[in-house]
Amino acid sequence: YVQGRLVEKDFDVRRNAGGSSVRAVQREYKANVSENYLEIHLFWAGKGTCCIPNQGVYGPLISAVSATPDFTPTVSNRPPSKGKNKTGVIVGVIVGVGLLSIFAGVV
Repeated sequence: YVQGRLVEKDFDVRRNAGGSSVRAVQREYKANVSENYLEIHLFWAGKGTCCIPNQGVYGPLISAVSATPDFTPTVSNRPPSKGKNKTGVIVGVIVGVGLLSIFAGVV
């Protein structure tokens, strides 16, 4: 299930990999993402077993999931800049100098 919609039923990883257990199987699905969550549900009927169909079998493995937007994002995914915002310092200095000038003129 992707975003609550069934996209594969009775999917056999090994069969789709041509009988190999080490060959990658790639699938692409389109989904609308809302509220910044992409929901993916996987179900393996043998969950919780170690011996079905043979000893040491624990089910399929997913090594990677990739999500790529099909639009131009309006928000940058770059980390925030490490440069500090100096606006507060500048305003503080100007106000301080202004107040000193006023008090010096009054006294």
